[in-house]
Amino acid sequence: MKILILSIIATSLMTAFSYLYSFFTGHQFREPELLNQLLNSNALPIKATSNSWIGWFLHFLLGYVFAVLLYLTWNFLKIEPSWSIAVISGIVAGFIGVFSWQCLFSLSPDPPAIPLFNFYFQLIIAHIIFCLSIIVFEMLESHFL
Repeated sequence: MKILILSIIATSLMTAFSYLYSFFTGHQFREPELLNQLLNSNALPIKATSNSWIGWFLHFLLGYVFAVLLYLTWNFLKIEPSWSIAVISGIVAGFIGVFSWQCLFSLSPDPPAIPLFNFYFQLIIAHIIFCLSIIVFEMLESHFL
């Protein structure tokens, strides 16, 4: 239950960053909307409007999967929460995200026309924010509980 709650918080914070980055750059880097757009451009029976719940659900589901994988990795390697671990984990998760998005764009017959370098740059920063969020709450929990 803790990982689910932390994944919702961390995914929300990274998504807020992506929305702000989109607003200030004028580019469409809002992941849930991009997921919906990719769903619509494929031959899948699922169709979604740009603000459909489907993209949001997939985005938060993937956030949960990332959080579980982070915890499994940290526990397996016996890594203690720290700022540097959060940044390193965020960079690794960001590159996994970049690879995943590149695969999605490559498989789509009509991928979004966005500046990919800028999208991937913000995606790595968003994943660092994701991991930092989890580490902050881990540190707060260990300090106060």
